[in-house]
Amino acid sequence: MDSKIRELESEELREIIAGKKEKNFSIIDVREDFEYNSGHIVGANWIRLSDVEKNPDLVPDSKEVIFYCRSGARSLAAAKIFEESAKSEKTDSIRNLTKGMLGWDGATLPEPPRIDLFKGKKTFEDLLSRAMEFEKGAYLFYSAIYEKYNFLPYSDTIRILKKAETAHAKILFRNLGKPMDQFDSYFENIQGEIMESGITVEEALGQIESFSENICIDLLELLINIEASAYDLYKVLAQKNESTKSAFLTIAQEEKAHMRSIASSFILCA
Repeated sequence: MDSKIRELESEELREIIAGKKEKNFSIIDVREDFEYNSGHIVGANWIRLSDVEKNPDLVPDSKEVIFYCRSGARSLAAAKIFEESAKSEKTDSIRNLTKGMLGWDGATLPEPPRIDLFKGKKTFEDLLSRAMEFEKGAYLFYSAIYEKYNFLPYSDTIRILKKAETAHAKILFRNLGKPMDQFDSYFENIQGEIMESGITVEEALGQIESFSENICIDLLELLINIEASAYDLYKVLAQKNESTKSAFLTIAQEEKAHMRSIASSFILCA
């Protein structure tokens, strides 16, 4: 039988991340934790090579599984180990990132996703309720920006992002099975002090106050980093809890769309 393993160039991976639905692909970082924590591809799940070898079932179910490491050597080994497991029967394609992080020129995050923000939240309702707190925080953040910085040329984008955070909360609320006519009062009573990146709303607004003459660009860079962190968190969390997988992948897909909207706004600062 022909091998499912194929090499993957950086440009191809960028296209997959940008264009494919989240449920159709998984990115696995097989390096050690200290390597992953010092910088990883946005949305990548961490499963070290030795853990793939011990338990291939740790690899999430996905049509396409993409492995990477520092140079491509460890990830190729992981791909081969995974291909020989029964778990790979659920996968259509197994890819190995050529040259690994040494050849990657796409988006990375310098810190691991803030899974610790969900510490102690184990039930389906607790996980989704916690996520709604982050959406409320993001809503309050964008509301404050829109009110104070509506002179910026991309103020319409900020307004749309503010509305999108409420839409995300509604997705989570609907997944909880609660009557939608109760959403407004429920959302109103959420405190929302923190966002998915782990930064508080107050801290993020304080950062903006420190920006100098180039606030147009500086603010967009802050926003895209916040959205990238949110995407990273939900993409990784979706692979760790089957009960919340669908809801978190939906939110991750939305966060990715937010990054594209923000990215297209930089030209307005010219």
